[in-house]
Amino acid sequence: MNSAGPIALKAMGLDVSALAPTDIDPLLDILSPYKSITLGVSGGADSLALLFLVVEWKKRQSWSGALDVVTVDHGLRAESAKEARFVSDICRSLQVRHTILEWRPEGALSNLQGRAREARYALIAEHMEESSSEALVLGHHLDDQAETFLDRLTRGSGVYGLSAMASVEHQGPNGLQIVRPLLSLSKDQLVLSLEARGQSWVEDQSNEVEAYKRVRLRKLLKGLSDEGLSRDGLAETAKRMRRAREALEEWVSSFWSTRVTQHPAGPLAICFDAWQNLPLEMRLRVLSQALSATAGMEYPSRLSKLEALEADLQKQAQLKKTMSGCIVSKTVRHLLVWKEVGRSEIPSVGLAKFMNGCRRRIWDGRFEITLEDQFGELGDAMSIGQLITAPKPEEEFADCAPWPKEAFRASLAIYENERLLLVPGLYANRNRNLDGLKIQIVGRKS
Repeated sequence: MNSAGPIALKAMGLDVSALAPTDIDPLLDILSPYKSITLGVSGGADSLALLFLVVEWKKRQSWSGALDVVTVDHGLRAESAKEARFVSDICRSLQVRHTILEWRPEGALSNLQGRAREARYALIAEHMEESSSEALVLGHHLDDQAETFLDRLTRGSGVYGLSAMASVEHQGPNGLQIVRPLLSLSKDQLVLSLEARGQSWVEDQSNEVEAYKRVRLRKLLKGLSDEGLSRDGLAETAKRMRRAREALEEWVSSFWSTRVTQHPAGPLAICFDAWQNLPLEMRLRVLSQALSATAGMEYPSRLSKLEALEADLQKQAQLKKTMSGCIVSKTVRHLLVWKEVGRSEIPSVGLAKFMNGCRRRIWDGRFEITLEDQFGELGDAMSIGQLITAPKPEEEFADCAPWPKEAFRASLAIYENERLLLVPGLYANRNRNLDGLKIQIVGRKS
């Protein structure tokens, strides 16, 4: 645990301006419309400050909504369980319900940080479904905006990559609605808010390890500030990029509604002539959104790869190429995009086990499955998986033009024992009543 102290903060040259209710309340009023919210709190200064500020705001504003806190223990560090209990003790003193969600990595340790992040959001989404929570509230702040902008700049990102985090993200990971009310506050201010309350916090020692790029960028940012490239300036530029991004997204949305068709089972078809007549930036954006929507990706493809794909599509009369877990196929009239099977193959699992007592779950980042009241209880014989691993249909599939049959191999399939029951928009078994089982594609913007 750590506590720097106000004197130490001043000696370090940090922003030590106090946060008054008049500073905080306008920011947290964004939470007022919700009936139930969940705070993600790790025990670090950012999220712990969020907890105290929200609890105090709730009392001042007499907000009647439900508030709970989750901490995910990944087990990646020896201290993680102790830190989760630390948060639990604080929540108990504040009379806030707290839940520790545990995850332990299985199999190979490659891309461990990425897998841990995916698991974190999956666990939180499941918890929020069970508790009927409407929004996940996170403690991202001004420094995060600046550091993310600088990181994306080193990667050669365009407008979308350089745009600021949104204060409200309606379709976040696992379909979560994410709220970030503290984006205009500095980390220094959040640290001071804990100091003013005499509250210690968890200090992740990896924040000082220069093997991590974000740590190096944080230290670089201090030097850049001396040359006029300040944290506040970077964050302001990111906000302006966000405005440009939102304007472009409106244009893409209009194009998408009239020139893009998505089959209920997942594959996409883009009118090639209409796409080709768009400005280059819009063509790239449509490709990015098509890949994200088809593969269920949280993050868009690298801009350099999108530019290379766009150039190939312009030069070649016909093309079939793999990118970002998808197959992109150019025909005379369409750009067809579907999810690739292979490295991304998902094992089949019992539907009851997958739903895990929830009435709504996201499968493969692409499909939202809802069990309505009339569906009743799930039996043990029903399974969910990719069509390629499911039993053969008893009748022919519906016409799937303009897509080839291979475009549906990774589509969601529901089956019972050795009988295929449902592939959205492609097949429904006439001899099995599935009323109350609702499956729809997750709306996703990259």
